[in-house]
Amino acid sequence: MHVNVSHLLKEPSGAVRAYEVAERVALEDGPHEVRGSVKLFRTDRGLWVTATLESSARRTCSRCLEESAQPFEMVIDEETQPDDAVMESDGERLKIDDGALDLTEAVRQYFEIAAPMKAVCSPDCKGICIGCGANLNDTTCGCGGVARDPKWGALLELAPSGR
Repeated sequence: MHVNVSHLLKEPSGAVRAYEVAERVALEDGPHEVRGSVKLFRTDRGLWVTATLESSARRTCSRCLEESAQPFEMVIDEETQPDDAVMESDGERLKIDDGALDLTEAVRQYFEIAAPMKAVCSPDCKGICIGCGANLNDTTCGCGGVARDPKWGALLELAPSGR
């Protein structure tokens, strides 16, 4: 994901450019459609990049174990400098090389951060039955869903509800 910034780098501080992006970016788990807006501000040292990008990832629901698309948003807000400038840190995510701003590494890193860790297919997902393993979104099970560990049997009988 590259943006031509050669003209912006020749302008004085305070110059602004805005772009709409929609590209397929190759990430570790395959190509993903990334779309959104990128706003570039010329600073005295380089460029300030503000981007709001959207994408989705195929994830397994942590409740029912069905795979579904999980949409999410990435917000990038960083400063970068041309390659010939001295960088303050070695871990730069944004690179300007030959007049082009490369957002690929930043998108890859922000994708990993923004992707849901505990994905659910829908907020009202019922999950799976702990007794028989049936997907409760598709069917109701007749097993009662109570799984008792025999080690705790005597203590469970002492509980007020008899569970």
